[in-house]
Amino acid sequence: REDEVVVNDVGLPPWAKKPEDFVRINRMALESEFVSCQLHQWIDLIFGYKQRGPEAVRALNVFHYLTYEGSVNLDSITDPVLREAMEAQIQNFGQTPSQLLIEPHPPRSSAMHLCFLPQSPLMFKDQMQQDVIMVLKFPSNSPVTHVAANTLPHLTIPAVVTVTCSRLFAVNRWHNTVGLRGAPGYSLDQAHHLPIEMDPLIANNSGVNKRQITDLVDQSIQINAHCFVVTADNRYILICGFWDKSFRVYSTETGKLTQIVFGHWDVVTCLARSESYIGGDCYIVSGSRDATLLLWYWSGRHHIIGDNPNSSDYPAPRAVLTGHDHEVVCVSVCAELGLVISGA
Repeated sequence: REDEVVVNDVGLPPWAKKPEDFVRINRMALESEFVSCQLHQWIDLIFGYKQRGPEAVRALNVFHYLTYEGSVNLDSITDPVLREAMEAQIQNFGQTPSQLLIEPHPPRSSAMHLCFLPQSPLMFKDQMQQDVIMVLKFPSNSPVTHVAANTLPHLTIPAVVTVTCSRLFAVNRWHNTVGLRGAPGYSLDQAHHLPIEMDPLIANNSGVNKRQITDLVDQSIQINAHCFVVTADNRYILICGFWDKSFRVYSTETGKLTQIVFGHWDVVTCLARSESYIGGDCYIVSGSRDATLLLWYWSGRHHIIGDNPNSSDYPAPRAVLTGHDHEVVCVSVCAELGLVISGA
């Protein structure tokens, strides 16, 4: 023991006195359906995305830096004393296995999910929530700063669009057919699926460049939720903060720039979208360091700022709003009430 008293035997509970019972009961536990359903979480910790980086910190799964693969090149250390010290530390702390996965390992399909998930017992509620949260995270190790949920069933692509601080965005498909037992469209086959799925281009690591906004923003801008707006059909994303005092429109399908909008005398610091009319028309408000706000009209038919596609290079704002003395940092707009609220 810690007080150096020698322990000759280990005290076992009554049910474990017989070795065969001890082995049998432990095997029943370790090979049970419940443990099997949770096995993917262990894989995430040892070999997966929770092994290192921010997710490892969140999971309290952080070890000495020398234990991680590739953290130090012993061949490059010429000082024999330093090399010996490094080797001794590595031998003392042990070695972390190779990281094999950078996204969550899928859970095993199980009868427990099919039978219990629709009723959401406590043992699965937290896991379900964690699985949904993980869909919205990325291999980029960059925090998610903006979330837009346009999930109405009539949309072509009901989705939750997320954007990270590194301006990597994802279109995570939302399944409206997944619901409680007895709801329209519900089926037992879908009972163990999440209502949301990871963007396939991000999951396959094949379209990261397509999803990355690489245009340079002003160095003084700190990327936050107010820098982004997603249209109601999830097809376009508007971003501000660029050094040329513009805000820009990108296609979420192709990742390509479709429009650059000028109007402010200084860097645009925030954007907001009103509720949409039939056809997708809505108002967009931009706030700037020039202490003004501009009200724009988004055409759902032409997918541009402005009414006329022939003059999309130089759209005119519907109104110029003044009153602030300093940089506008946040704004909200309601078309139904005809109100714009801004903060500086």
